[in-house]
Amino acid sequence: MKIFYSLNSFLSSGLARRTFVATIGVFDGLHKAHKEIIKAMKKKAGARCKTLVITFNPHPLKVIFPAKKTPLLVSFAHRMRLVEEEGIDAALVLRFDKKLAAMPMEEFIKKILGRIRIKELCVGANFFFGRHKKGTPKKLRDFSGIFRYRVTSVQPIKKKGFTISSTRIRRLIKRGELSSAEDLLGRPVSVLGTVIKGHGRGRSLGFPTANIDPHHEAIPLSGVYAVKIRHNSATYGGILNIGTRPTFRIEREEPEPSIEAYIFNFRKNIYGEDLEIGFVKKIRNERKFRQVEQLKRQIKKDMLRAKKVLRP
Repeated sequence: MKIFYSLNSFLSSGLARRTFVATIGVFDGLHKAHKEIIKAMKKKAGARCKTLVITFNPHPLKVIFPAKKTPLLVSFAHRMRLVEEEGIDAALVLRFDKKLAAMPMEEFIKKILGRIRIKELCVGANFFFGRHKKGTPKKLRDFSGIFRYRVTSVQPIKKKGFTISSTRIRRLIKRGELSSAEDLLGRPVSVLGTVIKGHGRGRSLGFPTANIDPHHEAIPLSGVYAVKIRHNSATYGGILNIGTRPTFRIEREEPEPSIEAYIFNFRKNIYGEDLEIGFVKKIRNERKFRQVEQLKRQIKKDMLRAKKVLRP
């Protein structure tokens, strides 16, 4: 997938001469409802047209409502990885700032959509864009005669009476309902992050861990989890701890949340590299141990249980 970070770079590329079936949206999490839109887009494109995802970075809510601190389901890099895995030909990433937020929907259609050779737009039936949310599928159709594109509206998907949405999935993750979140995502809840230097406590215990600096904010509740860890093209089993290391924390010390993964049968130096960690099952809550030896025995028990959970 070719990624363009401005409209000008896209228009100056050879791909701009091709005809596209496109979609527009943030696609945070790329959940099942998003995938239905992409599925419709790919079906419309067939073999004659290319597929184009028009998306935004940073997330519009971060610009419009910064005080809310909306936790993202995936980072931008993770989002692009997920889009690419769907077999999309190109992505146009528009920088979302206050200027773009204030742009009337008519101007967005004329200055952006109207400059791309779009044969058809596939969007969610509840999709909106532009200042005051005035851009809707109906408004897109109103301009379709001028810019010669068609509009397909994809109906929302419901699960157990609720519409699948990124907002709902965030709530489920926050409440620790990972299986329900997985059902809406269509894949395990996961964290993409960079391996950073830690305090070395895991190594001193005999279990060298990879300390993860997550790229996004929607992180499951503290505890110990059985996980699947993706490094480059390989996937490993492991256990992961999210929390404040209560066994080693000094009383009255400000808690410092951390994410640490122990990867089974893995001995590579991966500092500075990215790992994608998929949550399979929570094993236990985080707890404080009186003695380090107790913690070591518990970690061994956690490993055995995780391997049993992860066994095919």
